[in-house]
Amino acid sequence: MAESTPIQCPPTLDIAAVADFHRQLCEALDAGTALELRAAELERIDTAGLQLLAACCLDAASRNIPVQWVETSGALHEAAARLALADVLQLPEPPNS
Repeated sequence: MAESTPIQCPPTLDIAAVADFHRQLCEALDAGTALELRAAELERIDTAGLQLLAACCLDAASRNIPVQWVETSGALHEAAARLALADVLQLPEPPNS
């Protein structure tokens, strides 16, 4: 079984939270293992948070690091759809779809 790094998204991923979360994502990417993103508890995300997640997914792809969403929230899907980032984020089908 391949090793993976679980990443728990905070309940609020906005401009105030992206710096700390960015460090966590960078450490996970530098580990070189698959990322398991968990965002079931994410209630609020702004453009800065979406940009950070998109950059992480693109960086992972450039390093051939798999990204898997283990859990997602409706707030994440709504915000990603509003900015047309669902494909970049590699989001699965929204919950309750």
